[in-house]
Amino acid sequence: MISLNNLLLGMFSLLFVAFGPGFLIYKYFLPDKKIFWPLVFGFSLLTIFYVSFLASFIGMYNFYFSIGFVTLILVGLLFFGKFKKINFDLDKNSLWLILLFILLAWPRILFSFFFPFTVGDAWASWNRWAVEWFRLSSFSFVNDFTYPQLLPVNLSFIYKLFNQVYVSEYFSHGLTVLFSLFILLLLAHFRSNLSHLTIYVFSLYFLTNQSSFFSVAIGDGLADILVAFFIILSLYLWQEYINNKDRRYLYLTFIMAATGVLTKQAGLFFWIVLPAIIIFYDVKFLGDKLRESFKRIFYPFIISLILILPWYGIQQFSQVATFDQIQDALNGRSILNRILTSIYILVQNFGIYLSVDNQSDLLISLIVFIFGLILLFGIWQAIKKSSFYNILWWFYILPYGILWVLIYSYDARNAFIVLILAFFISFDGILSYSKKYKDYIKFIYNFRFRLLIVFILFLSVFIQRPLYSHIKNPLDFNIMTSSFTSKVGAVSIGDRDLVEALFNDFKKGDILLTNDQVLVIKLHLEDRSIMVNDSYLDASKSLSGAYLDSFEDIDVVLWQGQFLRPDELTKSLENVLGKNRLELLYYKGNRFLYKVKSL
Repeated sequence: MISLNNLLLGMFSLLFVAFGPGFLIYKYFLPDKKIFWPLVFGFSLLTIFYVSFLASFIGMYNFYFSIGFVTLILVGLLFFGKFKKINFDLDKNSLWLILLFILLAWPRILFSFFFPFTVGDAWASWNRWAVEWFRLSSFSFVNDFTYPQLLPVNLSFIYKLFNQVYVSEYFSHGLTVLFSLFILLLLAHFRSNLSHLTIYVFSLYFLTNQSSFFSVAIGDGLADILVAFFIILSLYLWQEYINNKDRRYLYLTFIMAATGVLTKQAGLFFWIVLPAIIIFYDVKFLGDKLRESFKRIFYPFIISLILILPWYGIQQFSQVATFDQIQDALNGRSILNRILTSIYILVQNFGIYLSVDNQSDLLISLIVFIFGLILLFGIWQAIKKSSFYNILWWFYILPYGILWVLIYSYDARNAFIVLILAFFISFDGILSYSKKYKDYIKFIYNFRFRLLIVFILFLSVFIQRPLYSHIKNPLDFNIMTSSFTSKVGAVSIGDRDLVEALFNDFKKGDILLTNDQVLVIKLHLEDRSIMVNDSYLDASKSLSGAYLDSFEDIDVVLWQGQFLRPDELTKSLENVLGKNRLELLYYKGNRFLYKVKSL
C-alpha cells in the first residue's frame, strides 16, 4: 500500500508538473487574462522539459536540482499570489464537460492511478526513457531516444522528486489522463463552433463507444494524444489572436506548435504548414497584404524554430526513423491496399465493427459508403459556414490525411490528430445543419433530457460491452486483472512465483542474468541486469571483456532468438563468470532468470 506521505507527495508532484511552472509563466505572459488551464498545462510541460534538458547538459539533473527548481517556482507563485489578483473561475460549459468526462471515463481514470503503464509502447519506450532520464544526471549522446523526449522528461521529473520510480509511477501514469480532458476543453472553446451541442455529442459518443483513438487512449501513456493536444491548443490560440488582435496569442500559437514537435515528429507537419495557414487566412479572409502578414509571423516563427533546434540539432538524426524503415513497416503493401487499410482504420476508430472474415464484401462496402457519405456531408456543411474550418481542412487535415494514407498508415496512432479534428468538424457540420429542423428535435435541447442521457450513459459504463467495436472493452477491470496484478510493495507483475524468486535473498550488488526483456523493463531493472540473447552458442564470446569487468555499467546486452536450455547456459557461462556465482532463480516456459552473486 502507498503511505500517506507518498500519496501527498505524489499528488503534489503531479499537480506541480501539470500546473506549477505553467501558472507562473501564464501570469507573466497574460497577467490581464482569466486563467485558461490547458494553456497553463502546456506551459508547464514545455518549461520542465527545457529546464531539465539544459540541466542535464551541465550534469545537474538530479534530486537536489528538482527540489531547488520546485522551491524557486513556489517562491514565484507566492509572489504573484500576493500582488496579483487571479481569476480561477471556470465557465459553466467547462464545468459540465469536466463532470461529463469524469462520469463516463472514470474506469480509465482509476485504471491510470491504480496500475502501472500497461500499453506496449508506453512501458517499453516512453516510460522506459523516463526511467533513463531519472537515472542520468548528465545528458549522453549515446542513447536510444528515437523520439523527442518532452513526455519522458516530464515523467522523469516526478521520479526525481520521489527519488525513486516504483511508487511515483502511479502518479506519472495519472498525469496522462489530462491529455484527453484538455483536448475536450479546447474543442469546447473553439470560437467558430457552429453548434454549442457539438462538444457534448462528440464527447458522449467517443467516451462510450470504445473508439481506440480517444476513449481507449485516455491515460495510456502514449505521446500521440499529447501531440494532438498541443496542435489543438495552437489552433485555439490562433483563434484567440484572430478575435482579440493580441500579438501575444500569435507568439503562443507558434510556441505551442513547436512544443508539439518536441513531443513527437507527428507534430512537425503542422508546424511546417502553420505559417501558410495563417498567411492565407490573413490575405484571403481578412484582406491583409501578403508582406504585412509575413512580417507579422516572422518573429513568432523564429522563436518556435529556436525552441525546436536544440533537440533536433543536438540529438543524433541517425536515430530518427528512416524512409526505408517506414517502407518495411508497410510490409510492401500497394497504394490501393494502403488506401483500403486506411479506410478500415478510419471507420473502426469511429467505433463501427468491420471484419473481412465475418462480414460480406457487400456489407463492408455499404457500411464504408454510408459512413463516408455522412462524414463528408458534415465536413462540407462545416467548411461552407466557417472560414476557420475551411482553411484547416484544405491546408492541414486533408494533406496530412493523404500523407498518412500513402506513407504512415502502418499505425493508426499517426493519424490521431486528423481523426479528432475531422470527426469534430463533421459533427459540428451535421448538428449545424440539423438546426433547420429544430422544431422537430427541440426536446434534445431540453436540459432535463440531456441530464437523463448522461445519467443513462453513466450507468452503462458499469455493464458496458463492445457491441460493435473492433477491440475488447478497456473499461472492464476483469480483463485487465487477468494479466496484471496491482503493485505489492515495489513490484507489479502477473507471475507471483517469479516475483518471489526475484527478490528472495537478493543482495545489493547482485546482478540478474535473463532473457526476459519484459520482466527487466517493467520492473525497471535495466541498470542491474544482463540481458542475453538465448540463441548464442558460446557465451564466452557474447559476454566477455569489458562487460563482465564492470557489472554496474551493464544495461542491455542482447535479446531475442531461440531458447537455450538453462543447464547449457550454466555450463557455458561458468568459464566466464566463475563457478558458484550463478544461481538459477526462475525457469518457466521459455523464460529463465539467474542471479549472478556479487563477489
